[in-house]
Amino acid sequence: MKVLILEGSLRYDKESSTTYVLSTMVAQEFKKHNAEVKLIHLANYDLSLGYEFQPKKKDNSSDFFTSIADADIIIMATPTWWGHHSSLVQKAIERMTAFDDYAIAHKINVLYNKTFGCLITGDIDGFQHITADLLCFATELGMCIPPQASVVFRALKEGDHDINQVKQDKVMIDTIKQFCATQVTFSKAITKVNLGGISQQSTNQKA
Repeated sequence: MKVLILEGSLRYDKESSTTYVLSTMVAQEFKKHNAEVKLIHLANYDLSLGYEFQPKKKDNSSDFFTSIADADIIIMATPTWWGHHSSLVQKAIERMTAFDDYAIAHKINVLYNKTFGCLITGDIDGFQHITADLLCFATELGMCIPPQASVVFRALKEGDHDINQVKQDKVMIDTIKQFCATQVTFSKAITKVNLGGISQQSTNQKA
């Protein structure tokens, strides 16, 4: 089983980011389920603007789309900025539009049979709105949404706490355990019966 985490903190110094620390905690929990985890810190990842598979300039697009296609579980992690997800997460969403265009043109959706979840830091100014946006995006592209598909953590104010205290939050640790276990359980169940493939075949036959 492969897990991809697209982490959208705007901090180039990822170790100082609550969102990145939360992402590493989730990555470690997934590894306890024998999952292979790839964590992409988008701030230091060369991904061009656009909505196609092939960008106008050389960047990490090939790795980006291959990583998504190979993953069984896709997680987006974002801080809250003015009530919304970060611009880096939005850019990733826009680039993933290429999968939707491909599905429409070829009647094959490579995102079927994948589960989706999100990690959000900053729960006092828009986490419900961000959750709704991200989960809506995921299901529109064909991914499956398990129950309790989001983890929310209040971002620490600079200077107030050591960033490592995030790792010692018992409620957060328990939430992450449940989040990862549910993602893995649903991913295995969907893959076992090829739910996405069955749905796709049925739709194409009716068409």
